Amino acid sequence: MVKSILRTCDRLREYLPLTGILLLLFCISCAVSPLTNSGVPAQNDSQSVLASNPDNAQQPSNSTAQSSIGNIQANGITSSSAIIMWSTDKPVSGLVQWGRTTDYEFSSQADGEPAVQQSVSLTGLRPDTTYHYRITLTAQNGVQVTSPDQTFSTLEQLNTRSLVISRIGMLKITGNTAIIAWSTDAPATGQVEYGKTSVYGASTTINGGYIYDHALEVKQLTPGTTYHYRVLSLDKNGNEAVSADQLFSTVDPSDRTAPVISDISITDITHASATISWVTSELASSQIEYDTNVSYSNVTPLDTMLLFNHTVTLDNLSNSKSYHFRITSTDPAGNVSTSPDATLVTSEAPRVMGVMSFDHTKCKCSASSAR
Repeated sequence: MVKSILRTCDRLREYLPLTGILLLLFCISCAVSPLTNSGVPAQNDSQSVLASNPDNAQQPSNSTAQSSIGNIQANGITSSSAIIMWSTDKPVSGLVQWGRTTDYEFSSQADGEPAVQQSVSLTGLRPDTTYHYRITLTAQNGVQVTSPDQTFSTLEQLNTRSLVISRIGMLKITGNTAIIAWSTDAPATGQVEYGKTSVYGASTTINGGYIYDHALEVKQLTPGTTYHYRVLSLDKNGNEAVSADQLFSTVDPSDRTAPVISDISITDITHASATISWVTSELASSQIEYDTNVSYSNVTPLDTMLLFNHTVTLDNLSNSKSYHFRITSTDPAGNVSTSPDATLVTSEAPRVMGVMSFDHTKCKCSASSAR
């Protein structure tokens, strides 16, 4: 078509010189930019492909899109472990950071290949403790996403052993009241059942505080009367302990009889201590006077717990020494009983084996090589 246009221009130039020049310029422009059938300059092949096939245009890569974290849960919680679970919209690697504060002292990587559902088991946790945790996802291109802070609390430590009650006694007895005391080997509640027979029939209000050392007052008692009682305790794990039946007598204003001291024994004698035990005929306090002579210048602290069975340990004694001692017990009415003089002898001090020292700098020796 271009050649035909040029021939036409040549013929016209013979007749119209000025017009021919203009036509020549037009022909040159047509040769440089071929026309389409519609008279619009044609596109080259590559432009036509892109225009007719826009899907081939460069699109943003999905590989840089951030993963989302959902369904975050702390399951299987015990007193020392928990399982952290979560899901994502695409397979990625997950890391759990955790600790007792938001400093997240520890971290645990999810096992296995990247997946949309992952979990991490946390072990070695403390009982009855709140833990913070968060999850960090890392895509294959290195992009990371971190969840907000989450928390869970471990369970209390299960205690399968039984609760033990010990040192049952009276802190104070009057004509109308009595304060009953005891200890438990774990924090527990406290209650006292009491009455004039072992059927009891009355009880104190439960002390709901979980404590080791218990003391409850019994009121509206009759002077000069013997009462039966027992103590009850319940720990946090539901373990209950009930003491055997016990006895006490309220103060009789006419009582002038001191307790009788008997069954004195000396045990656990060492070079520096000894344990003395005895029994009284009624509830009474405990105290011992002692010395290397009958001056009894040393006195143990007064134990005001009113007991039948008494135990006191003498400390800071000298080795291989003979000591004199006597026992003092006082009943609730104020009647005092003192035992006759008794003696004990501490053992020898333990021998310390000598250690031989050797100054190698003063050793003159020769060495021979071995082959």
